[in-house]
Amino acid sequence: MTTLNNRINLVDALRGFALLGIVLLHHVEHFDIANFVESSYPLLTAIDKFLWNTVFFIFGGKMYAIFALTFGFSFYIQLENHKRRGENFAGRFFWRMCLLFMFGFLHVMFYSGEILSVYALAGMLIIPLRNLNTKTLTVLMIIFMLEPWELVQLGIGLFNNEYIPSSYPRIFYFNAVEAATTGTFWDMVTTNLTSGMVNSHIFAWRSGRYFQTLSLFLLGIITGRGGLFAEAEKRNRCWKKVWCISIICFIPLYILKVCPAIAELRPGISTPLSVMLSMWSNLSFATFLVSSFVLLWVKTKRWNIEFGRLIPYGRMSLSNYICSSIFGSFIYYHWGLGLNTTSGALVSLLTGMAIFTIQLFFSKWWLTHHRRGPLEWVWNKLMWIKLK
Repeated sequence: MTTLNNRINLVDALRGFALLGIVLLHHVEHFDIANFVESSYPLLTAIDKFLWNTVFFIFGGKMYAIFALTFGFSFYIQLENHKRRGENFAGRFFWRMCLLFMFGFLHVMFYSGEILSVYALAGMLIIPLRNLNTKTLTVLMIIFMLEPWELVQLGIGLFNNEYIPSSYPRIFYFNAVEAATTGTFWDMVTTNLTSGMVNSHIFAWRSGRYFQTLSLFLLGIITGRGGLFAEAEKRNRCWKKVWCISIICFIPLYILKVCPAIAELRPGISTPLSVMLSMWSNLSFATFLVSSFVLLWVKTKRWNIEFGRLIPYGRMSLSNYICSSIFGSFIYYHWGLGLNTTSGALVSLLTGMAIFTIQLFFSKWWLTHHRRGPLEWVWNKLMWIKLK
């Protein structure tokens, strides 16, 4: 029987699944360069377009949401374990988030679209909320999930015909892409540490990802308190309801998201509304993926075994996430092989699968000899360091 003191294999596998989707998406988009390579063969171009659209439809924005959910759940597990031992984990967790922010600096040197520093800041914000009752946490989760900043802008736009939301300053993104496609290794590192890091946080704010991340962190805590993962078999009926509701919500939200009439509205309405519809449709589809994953895990022995193969990959998520960006940077950026100009979606997807497979086997081998992944070990050691 699973207890709080043991790792929950289901969550590790789910985290591995989310990271797999993130890695494949990054390879198809060439790690934020986001250029589509036209082939001289019409059939290959058609396949590439299909794969591009399919990968973005299934993984785009959804895998980060699942990753954030598992992050919040992990915070709950750590908090409860220390609470049972009579220890206050808040200070250590704050330091843990500071360390995660530092890992974000390491990550952004190779990939300007990094998310670790965003998670670190959001993680710090949920520390004061850790002891609130579940009902209050649920209310806050819903408020964050509704994208309050976009709601404010939408309200202003509805009553002020002249209101135009400030434009997204894409200069930071363009600087990072230019360094990736034309610069040396040092150009990439220095540009990403400045423009790249700024762009990652601006994008997280302007796309609604900050509030969504906060809501999913809280949802992770709520699912932990409710035993939805630790006792997934007993909560089977609940997961079926979640699966049905997610489908019911996703279909109309996605139709509205792609509806041309939304884009034709004046900017004061269309801009915040597009952000909200995008976040809500991604969240509902991510919920569908999570509930499907859990139901297959608890009900189908074959899928339980197949998904179980992702456990080592999920347990070493920090190491695998950062290393996948280093590999991808070398493969597609100018300082390395520079294959972003020649690799179509099919080739890039196969390359991503190859990198994932190598990392999966390495993770399995490493964890047979060590308790934690390489960067996870560093993270844990630094978190518990004692200054004399």
